[in-house]
Amino acid sequence: MVRTFRIVDLSEDASAPLILVLHGFGGTADGMRTYAGIERSVEETLDEGAIVVYPNGSGADEGFPQSWNAGGCCPFSTFDMVDDVAFLGDVIESVSGRFDVDPDRVWVVGHSNGGMMAYRLACELSTRVTAIGVAAGAMMIDTCASTRPTSALHLHGELDVVVPLLGGDGAGITFPSAQQSIERFSSGNQNRAQLVTDADWTHDWQPEWATLFLEFLAAT
Repeated sequence: MVRTFRIVDLSEDASAPLILVLHGFGGTADGMRTYAGIERSVEETLDEGAIVVYPNGSGADEGFPQSWNAGGCCPFSTFDMVDDVAFLGDVIESVSGRFDVDPDRVWVVGHSNGGMMAYRLACELSTRVTAIGVAAGAMMIDTCASTRPTSALHLHGELDVVVPLLGGDGAGITFPSAQQSIERFSSGNQNRAQLVTDADWTHDWQPEWATLFLEFLAAT
């Protein structure tokens, strides 16, 4: 299996945050970079900049839509039991070995299936990941066993019919609600966890999300 990721170095001379940006089901690293606007928000929000990394999920080399194994979602990575926690841990390790990464500011931002993966990383790779941003996602693992506090901001729209705000079935998958997700994540974890909803947001990435995430992450 070929796994790739793109690095964009926006850092200044000082030690800088590392931000993994995870696409949704069927997406790509390049597509996520184009529509998310993370780099613009980094330049507007973080004086020291950041190292922004866009990994690709698995499946493309087999002719499948790319996805992340976030637990209960999504095929085909879940069918193949792809160890995306290990892969993304290796990405963090590789980038940290090449750039001056601040180990106390290793952040993950994900959309949809990528947001689900962000939850899983915060719970299962909390030795490295310090904060996450979840866009229109859900927590698809049953419990969170993080070993240190990890902050989370979950953004979700009331008009989301793909991963419904209130939970339920979608594309043959049962999703917990956004409220259940943030509560499950926070259970037993002394962190800063926040859910923000909006009546006008759909499942699509919203223009203001990048700024909301970067402001939250910068304050952690």
